[in-house]
Amino acid sequence: HWIAYDPTTQLFETMLPELEWSFYSKLYQFPGYLVATLVEFEGVDYEAVAYDSTTQTYVPIIEAMPDCNGSFTRAGGTYIPYDGALYFTYCDGNRLQLFRHQFNVAGAEQISDLTDQSLHKGSFQDETIGQLGDDLIIPIGASFSSVFNNDLYRFDGDTLTEIDLEAFNIREPSVVQTPNAVYLSVTLSLIHI
Repeated sequence: HWIAYDPTTQLFETMLPELEWSFYSKLYQFPGYLVATLVEFEGVDYEAVAYDSTTQTYVPIIEAMPDCNGSFTRAGGTYIPYDGALYFTYCDGNRLQLFRHQFNVAGAEQISDLTDQSLHKGSFQDETIGQLGDDLIIPIGASFSSVFNNDLYRFDGDTLTEIDLEAFNIREPSVVQTPNAVYLSVTLSLIHI
């Protein structure tokens, strides 16, 4: 469970008690909006559920896929606000795809297939989305069932294009972001775009 601490009263309070959290659950905070990943809500396992703190209501985003390309454990990916919506990567069982969730509207829509059999959703790894200028940057690592099958994509709000990684293999599909660059951890060195 997540708890909130009030420094004035020095009391702890359970947050979002209607959710059952898993070991890999994460909590993201946006203005007036919380997103809990890999939780159970009303008896259903969800990839993500949003909580609107203004209306104090839960908004299911998308149900969890129990088997993600043969991975028996998995971590949730990053949720990032972009172009007035919430973007995230999601596995439909064997592919990683880019999805968009409109704030306060239940559900999510698939934006585009990213790749087949290129999934690193096991253990503590996740797909981290970064933003560089007006584009999203999406690195995808290797899966349990493939050798190094790494991809890096740029999404401009309409089109998804692959960025050539040359001889680099993504070590883990995470990014570190600064105002002018997105840094990637690769097997040969640290690169930035």
